[in-house]
Amino acid sequence: MGASLFYSAYNYSGNDRLSLAFLSENQWIFGQGEAGFEQKSRGFYGKLSAAYKEKKLELGVTLDLPYLETSSEVQYNLQLFSTSGENSEDQFTVSQFSGLQARHKVPLGVNTGAGYAIGKNKLHLNIDWHAAIDAYQQIEIPTINISTEPPTDIELIDELKNVLNFGVGTEIDLSPSLVSHLSFTTDYSPVESSDDLINTGNNLGEANILALDNYHFGGGFIIKTSIVELSLGMVYTIASETFERVISRPIAAPIESDGSFRVDVDRWRFLIAFNIPVAN
Repeated sequence: MGASLFYSAYNYSGNDRLSLAFLSENQWIFGQGEAGFEQKSRGFYGKLSAAYKEKKLELGVTLDLPYLETSSEVQYNLQLFSTSGENSEDQFTVSQFSGLQARHKVPLGVNTGAGYAIGKNKLHLNIDWHAAIDAYQQIEIPTINISTEPPTDIELIDELKNVLNFGVGTEIDLSPSLVSHLSFTTDYSPVESSDDLINTGNNLGEANILALDNYHFGGGFIIKTSIVELSLGMVYTIASETFERVISRPIAAPIESDGSFRVDVDRWRFLIAFNIPVAN
């Protein structure tokens, strides 16, 4: 059995910019906008774990305790400008804030794993679950007054759904000096796809592409000699998602959405590790 405590320095930022010009009813409309934030959070994570081992069976469980925030720091800015000719009302807004109230939440998690020996080989199974977090205001942004419109309430909402991931792997003993590994794991996102990263009421922002479900394929070898133990491994990750596109505009404008866009992830990671014994 064991317990661990980790210090966390969390930095999260987002920024959206736009620039547009279009012809409407024989007059040109021009607009520019930018919205951004930067959040810093400091705190601690705690973990509790237990393991059991016998000749053929290995079991383990780890409890990830919710994040304990000790301090936070937030900055937010919004700039909007638009004009549509001689007979229109121009719009110009610059708002900058610092020292805002903010929260960062990480849910409870439970990770379980098992290993079973089959001859000289092993089969590994893993299941991990992370609890949901109800929607909450991640950053408290004051109401912003825009020159030609009613006061605007801006929201940065965080919400996480329940996630259940699983993994399976094998450890194959090819010889006394060579062991191979193969694995597959899911990595489902707890984040829901949203139209705006920052809800300004003006569709300033694209969909949240953090809402991607990843799948990891791993493999590698452990080479054992009397001098060194060498580990060689790789992980191939794929993900794909289609998002509804949001046209970014700082003013009401007759622009139709241009459909959807697709995000594909194709990533390789490699591992080289040495284990050199210095004493018996």
